[in-house]
Amino acid sequence: WSGFLGAFVAVLVGVALITTTLVIYDSARAKVQPRYEGTAALALPPQAVDADGSPEDRMPWSKAEAEPLVAGLGKVPGVADVVVDRSFYAQAIRDGKPVTDEGALESGHGWDSALMAPYKLVSGRAPSSADEVVVDRALGAAVGSELTVNITEGRKQFNVVGTVNGPGYYFSEAFAARQQPGVGAIALVAGKGADTGAIVTAAKKVLGDQGAVVSGDGRSELQPQYIEHKRFLGVQLISAMAILGLFTTVFVVASMLVLATGMRRREIGLLRTIGASPQQVKRMIIGEA
Repeated sequence: WSGFLGAFVAVLVGVALITTTLVIYDSARAKVQPRYEGTAALALPPQAVDADGSPEDRMPWSKAEAEPLVAGLGKVPGVADVVVDRSFYAQAIRDGKPVTDEGALESGHGWDSALMAPYKLVSGRAPSSADEVVVDRALGAAVGSELTVNITEGRKQFNVVGTVNGPGYYFSEAFAARQQPGVGAIALVAGKGADTGAIVTAAKKVLGDQGAVVSGDGRSELQPQYIEHKRFLGVQLISAMAILGLFTTVFVVASMLVLATGMRRREIGLLRTIGASPQQVKRMIIGEA
């Protein structure tokens, strides 16, 4: 019984270790970002085919390429809004210091992108000119105040014309288009009661071979760079832990079973003496294992 219980404990601990590691690995999978939760689907540009690039990279549409796609997607039955999603560097400067923001590299957006969450105006109005911005109410910038925002071309003064209930800096669509001329994603916002499956099917026909349509968990493909970097490092660590756990468990369990069987050598000998065949002994040990 001592050998049997020892082997059982070894198996129990090994299975628990591997299970815990796999649960953590599963939780590290990419998730749909909150700002895309209000979308039915996302239209993405085609992937790169250059041998020197990464097959996961997508080549943004130009303005000329995106315009007919946006027009076509807007005619899909059940689609309430078509949003050209742009993301670029934006970081507020308060008291001469940048506001801490891990996602600053992709915090700037056109105002229409707020529809994807959807984030709603808490106060003020939407931006209409190049010197206006709508910010997260958590930033503490009052409507009517001036805010220094660091963008790619440097620090600029903007008038805060509104606040929203979500993160990010929202500029006029014309200003956002100048910051990021390429179109990396087109979001489809469904109308009330619309069938997501039908929208996806129709959107794929509109895009043809000019891109791909993702929906549901597939929308997790679009992630901020800082999250993607953390996931990459975390997955490497968890994978190493899983391999180490599996390796250790196999050898510990095997050693315990060998030890447990060796401790019963006399018992097995007695069984053989009274007529047990080698196959019966093997079945007994394998069954216990």
